[in-house]
Amino acid sequence: MNNKHLIRAIISLVSLLLLGSEVAKAERPPKILNPYRIIVKYKSTPSTQSMSLQNKVTNVSHQAGIQVDTSKPMANGAFVVAFDKMAVNSMSMNNDISPKELMERTLKKLQNDPNVLYAIHDDILSTNYNHKDQWDELAAPRGVQVEGENGAWNETMGDPSIVVAVVDTGIAHNDDLTENRLPGYSFVYGSVDPTDEGYETGYHGTHVAGTVAANGKLIGMAPHSKILPVQVLGDNGNGYTSDVINGVYWAAGFDVPGAPRNRNPAHVVNLSLGGNRACSAAWKEAIDAVLYNGTTIVVAAGNEDNNVVTSSPANCPGVISVAATNRHAHRSYYSNYGTRVTIAAPGGEIRWLSSRGILSTVKDGYAYYQGTSMAAPHVSGIIALMLSVNPYLTPAQIKEIIVSTASEFPADKPGYTCVGDYSCGAGIIFATGAVQGAMEYIGYQKK
Repeated sequence: MNNKHLIRAIISLVSLLLLGSEVAKAERPPKILNPYRIIVKYKSTPSTQSMSLQNKVTNVSHQAGIQVDTSKPMANGAFVVAFDKMAVNSMSMNNDISPKELMERTLKKLQNDPNVLYAIHDDILSTNYNHKDQWDELAAPRGVQVEGENGAWNETMGDPSIVVAVVDTGIAHNDDLTENRLPGYSFVYGSVDPTDEGYETGYHGTHVAGTVAANGKLIGMAPHSKILPVQVLGDNGNGYTSDVINGVYWAAGFDVPGAPRNRNPAHVVNLSLGGNRACSAAWKEAIDAVLYNGTTIVVAAGNEDNNVVTSSPANCPGVISVAATNRHAHRSYYSNYGTRVTIAAPGGEIRWLSSRGILSTVKDGYAYYQGTSMAAPHVSGIIALMLSVNPYLTPAQIKEIIVSTASEFPADKPGYTCVGDYSCGAGIIFATGAVQGAMEYIGYQKK
């Protein structure tokens, strides 16, 4: 072979290798989710303790009269059963009812079983998203006031020992996140690689993570603290409740069947996601366990311009539920509200001008987004600042400080105000006051 042909062969080989890498990268399409799944937990009795997972799944299948497609264990003894979609549709047609009604009847059968502690829908949850440019970091009340002469950063910019878990779509590459990113896990793909490929997610988790602790061209709330990526939502931005609950357990340091142990348990868990349902027994159980373990849970209130009682897990007792405000410190037009909201934070509005949104990281770049998803990580990042000056604070103390030091809402815009029937919690989170409040608690030692 002469040199000319050799060069052509090398070029062809390199082209094939490059093409192969692109094909391999594209082989993971958006995951199609199964809506016919339930979460079950049996009571702890001598008879149930001796049952294997397979026996429990078989019992569920017999009670439902529906073929099971897959099953898997969850943390804390619960398990997930996914019914075969064709079997559900066929049985629904035979009984002249909708698949939704069939699943409701199945749940009632299981809930009436005296051996069952709880049985709930494994709901499909979704992302909540509908230095001078970071208006959300500037002076109160429109911003949270981490920057400036009287900003919280004068006391601390975070501490590497404090970990915030971003339980979301995973995190894509961005140089501003590299320094603070810890090894995570994907409950969507059962992998130690929680990378957000961004097919339909808009790099949601990456944007959330940047607001928490980016440290580069863009600066997050706690740029010296760490981010733990936990992927529970797939490439289309949706995911199962069971994966989210497992992700919360794992983030807080609990053992989860099939997942490696988390070597960096989180002090704060950020959930910028939700679904339309009352707070379930499974969520209450998980939240109680994680709070008791000392981990604070922050949840986006939702973007339906509705009362938060319809949005889970933001409506669950014990969490810090976060509404969104705009550059005028009014309630963002989309934000949920109600007495179950704990606090508000900047979530932005981009319907008229993109720069009125929240600027944060996406894959190898930046973007303005809006949503309570963008508000929640402000609170999570500020909690990281609080724990950086006082790591002894409990979740209840953190919540108390945030509520008692919040900036007041303006009451000059009917319809989108955060007062009266449209309550957005105690006020807009005030970073300076929250950090000072943390320092005043017993156990504070300035670092």
